[in-house]
Amino acid sequence: MSNRITDIIFFIESPFNKRDYERFGIDLLQLNGFKVEVWDFTPIINSEVYKRVKVPDPFDFYGHKLFFSKDEVFRKINQLSKNSCLVVFFMGYTFKSLFLFRAISKKKIRYAVFMANALPLPNSKITFLKKIKNITPDNLLNFFFRRTPCWLFGVKSAWICLAGGSKSTTIYRYPVDSKTETLWCHSMDYDIYLKEVKAKDDALDNYQNKNYAVFLDEYLPYHPDYIHHKIPLPTSADKYYPKLCKFFDLVESVLGMEVVIAAHPRAHYENHPHIFGGRKIIQFKTAKLVKNSKLVLLHASTSVNYAILFKKPCIFMTTKDIQRSHMGPYINKISSLLGITPTDLDDEIELENENIFFVNDELYNEYIDSYIKKRGSKEGPFWRIVADFLKEYK
Repeated sequence: MSNRITDIIFFIESPFNKRDYERFGIDLLQLNGFKVEVWDFTPIINSEVYKRVKVPDPFDFYGHKLFFSKDEVFRKINQLSKNSCLVVFFMGYTFKSLFLFRAISKKKIRYAVFMANALPLPNSKITFLKKIKNITPDNLLNFFFRRTPCWLFGVKSAWICLAGGSKSTTIYRYPVDSKTETLWCHSMDYDIYLKEVKAKDDALDNYQNKNYAVFLDEYLPYHPDYIHHKIPLPTSADKYYPKLCKFFDLVESVLGMEVVIAAHPRAHYENHPHIFGGRKIIQFKTAKLVKNSKLVLLHASTSVNYAILFKKPCIFMTTKDIQRSHMGPYINKISSLLGITPTDLDDEIELENENIFFVNDELYNEYIDSYIKKRGSKEGPFWRIVADFLKEYK
C-alpha cells in the first residue's frame, strides 16, 4: 500500500480566519493535488477565546470543521488513514492539547510541527524572574509537562519539523527526536516579503512618495492572547495610548514625518476609532507599509521580520509597565540583536537623526539567518517547498 500523502489537515486552537486560509497555503496545496481541511479545536482547548473573540476577517472555507467535544474528535481521527494523511499542528504542545497528540499517535498518523515563525528567546534568568509573579496553574503544569518524555504520555515524535531560521528548532518545545526530519523552509513573513518585492503598485503605494513612519501595532491591551494564555495585561489602555500618541507627536514634529498605524490582524479598531489621535489606521497591509516607510516603530512584534528584510531603521518602544511585564525581556532581546537601544516612553526623549536611521546590515543579516530563513535553504513559497517534499517522498 502506498504511503504517499494525499490529505493534509491543519490542527488549530484559535478562531479560523482569512489570514489563516492564506498563510496555510490552502490554494497552493489544492493546486498540487492535496485535499486540505482545517480542524478547529478552539471551543475545546480555548473555550473563553471561542466565546469572546471575534476575528475581523471571518472566512468561509468548506474544509473548516469546528469541534465541540473530545468524543467527536476521537471519532473523526479514527476515520483517518495512517497511510495517506498528514496532520500539521499549528498549536502548542501543552497539557490541554495532549489528547490530540495522543490520539494521532495511537492511530499512527504522521504529523508535522510548525517551528518556522520563531522569535528570539530572552535570557532564561531574566525570563524566569519576570515570570515568577505571573505563574498560573496552567503554565506551571505545562512547565513540568514539557519536560517529561513524550513517550510516557503515549505520544510519538513528529515525522517532520517545518523550520525557518537556523535557531528556530531550538526555541519551540514539541515531541521531536533524532528520527524527526527537519524541512528547512522559512518564516511565513518571508513569503509575504517575496510577494511584496514583486508586487505592482496599488493605492497604498501613494505612501511611497511620502516621508512616513509605520507603527507595528500589537493590539496590546486588547489582544485575545491574554485571554488564551491567561496572563496579565502588560499595561492598560488608559496609560498606553496617550504615551504612544505623545511619542508619535514627537516623531512627526521633530522628524517631519507622518506616523501611520499598521493595525494588528486581530484588532477591532472600529470599536476604538480615535485611540491613535486620528492617525490613519490600515489593516492587513503591514508588509507594504513597512516596505515604503522611512522608519519602523515597534515593541516586539513578529512583524519586525518585515523591517529586517526590507532593511528599515527601527525604534523599539517600551514603558516602565511594559518592561516589568513578560514583554520587556523580548523587546530587550530583539533590539539588542539588531544593535538598538529601546526607547522608554516614560523618559524624556530626544530624537537624534544620525542614530535613528542607522541600519547595521551585518546584524540584520545574522537575524535573518537565525530567525527568518536559514542560509542556503530553498527559495520559493513555504507551502511549495512542503508540497514538493511530500510529492517526492516515497
